[in-house]
Amino acid sequence: MLVFLLKTIVLLGACMVAGGVGMLCWWLSGYSRPAFIVAALTVIVAELIAMIPLLVMAFRKFDPSVDTPA
Repeated sequence: MLVFLLKTIVLLGACMVAGGVGMLCWWLSGYSRPAFIVAALTVIVAELIAMIPLLVMAFRKFDPSVDTPA
C-alpha cells in the first residue's frame, strides 16, 4: 500500500509539473489551447524519457529467477 501511495504521489507531481508548464504557455500565448496541449505533452514525454534509465536500473537489480521464492 505504501508503494502504491508513493507511485501515486510521483505521478501526481509529474502531472502537476506538466500542467504548470502548459498553463504558463497557455497564458503567455494569449489563451491558446493548442499551445497548452503541445507544452504539456512535451513535458510528459520528457519525463517519460527521463524515467527509462531508472526503470532499466530497477529491472537489472531484480532478477525474477533469483529473487522470487520457488
